[in-house]
Parts: sequence; C-alpha cells; structure tokens
Amino acid sequence: MFSLARSIALPVAAMVLFSFSGTGCAAEAARKADPTLVELQRALESATREAKAGDSLDNAYELLALADTAQQFKATQIATGAGNAFSDLVRRATASALKPGSKTARDTLDQFVDLRTAAYTVPAVQGALDDGLKALFPAVAGGIEKRMVSAVAFEDKLDAAGELAVIQASAVQVKMPAAAKDIGAAFDDAVAALRKTAEAENDAEVRARHVAALDAALKTRDDHVKDAAENTIDVMGQRMKDSPGEGASGHQATLPKD
Repeated sequence: MFSLARSIALPVAAMVLFSFSGTGCAAEAARKADPTLVELQRALESATREAKAGDSLDNAYELLALADTAQQFKATQIATGAGNAFSDLVRRATASALKPGSKTARDTLDQFVDLRTAAYTVPAVQGALDDGLKALFPAVAGGIEKRMVSAVAFEDKLDAAGELAVIQASAVQVKMPAAAKDIGAAFDDAVAALRKTAEAENDAEVRARHVAALDAALKTRDDHVKDAAENTIDVMGQRMKDSPGEGASGHQATLPKD
C-alpha cells in the first residue's frame, strides 16, 4: 500500500523546563538565558553540521522537529535556521536521487511523502518538498515503466504495474493531481496491454489466472487511490496536529547533553 506517514522514532532527550515562583525567582530568571532556547540552539548547530555532511535524509526528521519545536517557543531565528537546513538537505537529496544510475529515487520519494505530511505545521519547508516530489514522481514512474518493458514474465510485468499504482496513490495523497493522472494513465495502459496478452493465452487455466490477477490489481489500485484521497496530507497533518505524540509537532528535537 502507498506510503502513509510512518511513525518516526526520533531519539528524545530530556527537555528541562524551569518554573519559577515568587518575584525574586522571576527576577533571577529574567537575568538568565532561557535554558530551553539555549538547548534548541545547540541542537540546531549539531543537526545542521550532521546534515551538511551528506545528502542522506537521516537528519531531515530531526531538523523538521526542531523547526516545529522552535515555532512553539516562538524562537523565530532557530525555526528559520532549522527550516533552511531542512530545505537544503531536501534539495541535495533530490539532486542525488535524480543522478543517472541512482538507486535511491524510490526510497527518497517515499520519505518525501512521509515528510510532506509531517511538515503540515511547518509551512516554510513545504515548498522544497513539493519541488522534490514534482521531480521525483515522473522519474520514479519512468524507471518502473522501463523495468516493465524489459520484463519477460507476466508476473514481473504485473508487479511493476502494481508499483505504479502505489506511487499514483502517493501522488493523490500529497495532492499532485497532474502527477497522479499521468501515473494512473501509465498503469491503465500497462494493465490493458497485459490483459490483451492474457486473453490471447491458449492455456485456459493460465488465461483465467492472469485475468483474475489483473482484475485484482485494478481493484487494489482503486482502493489505494480512494484511501489516499480520503487521507491527504491536509487530513493526515491535521490529525497529527490534533494528536500529541504524532508527527513533527508531536516530537521534541534531540537536545544535546552537557
């Protein structure tokens, strides 16, 4: 089934929030830097360094959580820094996935779909993700179509068609109708060609099995697309926002220890 926002297990360090009572304590607190903001800044510097070390998306979830947490604390500079580092990482990951011979395009696409839902509460980073998704959908679909053409066995071709159905549903989920339409058309063409081959099969048992498999593939695709349309990034994002402990807003950034 298409990739919905998966549960992201971010390492969570204890975030100590100080409470003060009495005017004396309040005055003392005013003279000190907010410990939470200090720790957030340190976390940002650490995550940014790690993100700049390569184009892996391992740090993307941490940066997204930092941006969201900083927004909650109205730490605009930290939120902006985390958002910029996140967007830079997304652009590098996109470029890497689109390189000739890259084996990461599909995985990067799946992660972008997850991140796009998690980024519901961080509008500043959504543009970079949308640009990446728009570039990756046709690239991944084209790779699947090429594999389908080169496949010999009926089952291999049908498996490839099933992958098209999965990414069509993902395109519907992230609200990219043009990509969903193109991928859906490619799926329909593939199934039509396979049905023509199946119906020309002389062996009645094989013919019946192949036709049934094609009918099942069509139903599965339609179910996936319907489910995706009912659980778009807006729907899932709002659900995460309303459910503490889920999505970017439900994860605290990993704060470095002394």
